[in-house]
Amino acid sequence: MKLSYDEKKEKEPILREMWRSIFGDPKRYEDFYYQSMYPKNQVLTEEWDEEVVGMIHLNPYVVQVGEASYPLHYIVGVATLEKCRRQGVMRNMLVRCMKDMAERGEIFTYLMPADRAYYEPFDFAFIQRFAVETMTGEGGKEGLVPLTKEEFAEASVFLEGFLKEHFGVYTKLGKAYLLQLREECESEDGELLILKDAGKIVGFCCYGQEETVYVRQIFCQDPDQMKAAIAGYFPGKQIEMTVDGGENGKGASIMARILRLDLLVPLLKGKKECEFLIGIQDNYLEQQNGNFCFRIGKESCGIEKTSQIPEKSIGIQDLTKILFGFEHLELLSRYPDFEAIEPLGPVMIGEII
Repeated sequence: MKLSYDEKKEKEPILREMWRSIFGDPKRYEDFYYQSMYPKNQVLTEEWDEEVVGMIHLNPYVVQVGEASYPLHYIVGVATLEKCRRQGVMRNMLVRCMKDMAERGEIFTYLMPADRAYYEPFDFAFIQRFAVETMTGEGGKEGLVPLTKEEFAEASVFLEGFLKEHFGVYTKLGKAYLLQLREECESEDGELLILKDAGKIVGFCCYGQEETVYVRQIFCQDPDQMKAAIAGYFPGKQIEMTVDGGENGKGASIMARILRLDLLVPLLKGKKECEFLIGIQDNYLEQQNGNFCFRIGKESCGIEKTSQIPEKSIGIQDLTKILFGFEHLELLSRYPDFEAIEPLGPVMIGEII
């Protein structure tokens, strides 16, 4: 068994074939991915007797967490050949990726799970859920127009302002991101759209389409205005809109795995100044396993290992829920010391790949 990164990008034909056989994406989308994403990502593979039997893709994004932004990796394309499944391939790759990202100082990693059961054993926890709304397009309503490349800078300013106002953790949607997103949408017969009012951008979304139009990344201060504009842009079409669903969303979801508590905790702010002891259980990252002292401050927090014995212990998965403020209220009743912390969320991570 050999684990290695495809650093020289020599395995594209093998990885494409595995991607095609397992995920079944249309060739146009596959081409977009391997022309736009593969050259800049990291791919870890497992080989048996020189045959690639598994792969994990780590796609780079810049994520805003509180007042600062961080280069992080989004886990996609997790795949194992059918004949090699249930033999530890995914576990080997995922644990190796987690340790490597932690060593590089990445505070967390995240993914959109096909099945939560694959990732919960590795202490991934939900931090965001989407909801899906459907409608039929209606003609006669104007508003949305395609976003031109010359408007990318203006759109980036609008998106940054909107996301900063509404979310504590979000992907930075700069010009490079928008170019990548446009290429992705074009591979699905879609494009980027903006809503303007008095010459200024006041709304943004993107879409791909088959028989149904799939609209996502919807950002506007007036959701009803945006919904009407979307309906007007696709008269007579069946439309599915992916929107933030809070904790009750039934659509796609984002799970996260904390990799560096020592770097993430200082990003938190407290409601009051205090400190407390807590045991943390992390079966995969030893530096996060043990007894710790949390120091809560109004502008920043801190954490350090201690020889003192705490009264309570918490798993890293449950701690993730508390620190991001998602599906955490019941946990706070069991760990009331954490009520002194302002959670990092809400979260908006809307990319698919």
